[in-house]
This record gives sequence, structure tokens and C-alpha cells, in this order.
Amino acid sequence: MNCAVTDIRPDAPGHYMLRLRKYADQPLTVDGSVYDAVHHIFLQSYQQFTRAFPAYPQNRQSIHLYPGGGFLPHNTRYARYARYAIHPDVLLFPTQAFTVDYVATFFPNNTALPVFGGPFVSRGVAPVKKPRHVDLQPLTVCFTSLGVVIDKGADHYLQIAELFATTYPADNVIFLGVGIVPPSPAVAHLRAMPQTALDAFYQQTVDIMFNLDRTDCEHGWPLGTEGLVKGAVLFSTDLHNMNERNGYRFGEEVFIVNETHMNRTVDQLHAYYEDRDMLHRHSLAGQHRAHHLFGFDKQMRVVLGAIDERVDGLLNRNRSTLP
Repeated sequence: MNCAVTDIRPDAPGHYMLRLRKYADQPLTVDGSVYDAVHHIFLQSYQQFTRAFPAYPQNRQSIHLYPGGGFLPHNTRYARYARYAIHPDVLLFPTQAFTVDYVATFFPNNTALPVFGGPFVSRGVAPVKKPRHVDLQPLTVCFTSLGVVIDKGADHYLQIAELFATTYPADNVIFLGVGIVPPSPAVAHLRAMPQTALDAFYQQTVDIMFNLDRTDCEHGWPLGTEGLVKGAVLFSTDLHNMNERNGYRFGEEVFIVNETHMNRTVDQLHAYYEDRDMLHRHSLAGQHRAHHLFGFDKQMRVVLGAIDERVDGLLNRNRSTLP
């Protein structure tokens, strides 16, 4: 199967169409004669592609329906449900339980295959386990954001760091804020970095990762997965019960943050500072589960297999109609 992949974003300089190298010098045909299928990794990529190539067959296209990327199914800022134009022949891959609900309501005629989460682990990549801490070794906590401060909960993170500093002043805990994080004397600030550098940073430096998303289903769950697969213990809000609804079944290795009970979050950080065996155990458990959920077999193998099956069906149907 020859499949092109699009990430077409007119507002971002890195938008692209990933094509087989042997076709790089050929113009894109709109009749499916070169590319058997086109897979869009965001809704807005599909929208841009459809405007640019309206003749390309809709039944040869598929969309990875991530929240964001032009897709906000529960956009309460403007309307309870945002409406989008998606042709009924397009194959859909919803990535969250609330996205499945949206598709069932507004696109009941589309074939949809849920693939919860995202492909955060490349094929054949094994987890690199963090070593156990030496007792009283500094504990490094991190919050990373390039989004809106209130939406991502960056202000909440500062409050946690400041409360921890006054509650457990003897603990050697370092709070880091990467990217768009307001200033605070309790947090050391670092500039945003490329994802490859960020992955290495999570692997080598970060012990605990915070995700404090406050939005109404504008992002997937969990944010912070990049740190989780590198062995960072995740502290996360879960306002819509996605851990259960997505079937992830993370246990005590992921701490669910409740903004109205900040002392519980601070106390759990202190517990990790005092008990490095628990920190190491939860690091390994969360990393193992994340590699299982977000690795190739659960993610792109399913997506590519479904596209292959659909393309084979279309080709067989076309052959059967030949005279």
C-alpha cells in the first residue's frame, strides 16, 4: 500500500505531506492512481487537503481525530458542540472516549475505529528504566507547557510548588517550569526545547511530571505522556474520568490531582521524597503501562492495518467490476 500522511497547518511553518521517496518528484494525482490512501494526522490537515485536492476520493482518506489540531468536540468557549464537515466515506480514528461519543452523535455513517491515546513509542523501542534514587537525593519535578496558562494549569503548578516550599522546607525538591510558565521564586524556569531534547531531559533529569489541564475536552488524556514513557511519575488532573473511560487502567502509579485538595498533592510529593522505593516502583509501573498502551502494536499497527484492509477492499471491488 502506498500511503501519504499529511500534517497540513497553514499557521505553522512545519506543515508537510509525507510521501514515499520514489514519488517525491512527481505531482500529486487526485485520482488515487499513485497513492492508494491519504492519512491525516489532524482534522485540519484533512480540511486543508480537501480544499486543495477536492477530487481525491474521500473513501481513500482517514483522519486521526486528536483533540486539538482543529478539532474541539466540546468547545464551550463558542458552543457546546463544534460542528465539522467530514465526508461520510472517510475512515475515522477517535483517540479519546469523548471523541467516540462525538463521532457517534454527529458522524454515525462514518466507519470509526477507536485508538485511544497516541503513538508515543516508536516501533521496537524498549523502555529505558530510571535507576533507583539514593535516599535524600534531590527530587526533580517538572511542568511543561506551550499553551494558555489557565487552560494548562500553570498557575496551579506554581501554587503547588509554593505550598510545598512552606510545608516541607527541609525537602530537597526542585520544581522546574519549561516553556510558558509564569515566574515564581519556588520554580526554576527553562526555555521551551525541541521534542528530542525534551525527551532526553525527561529521561535523564525529571522524576515527576505534572499535567494540570483544566479544559473541557480540548486536549487528550493524559497530557505528559512524553514524560511517562521516559519513566517520570505522572501527577495529572482527570476532570472527565478518562483513565477509566479510555480503559487505560493506570493505578496508584499515576496520582490524580484534585485542585481543591492541594495539600494531598503536596503530601504525595513529600511521600515520594521520603520513600524512594515507592518512587522507583511507580516509575517502572507507569512506564511499562505507557509503553504497552502507546507503543506500535496498540497504535500504528491498528491504524495502518485498518487502512490496508480498507484499501484492499476497494481494490478488490474495482477488479471485480472490470469486464
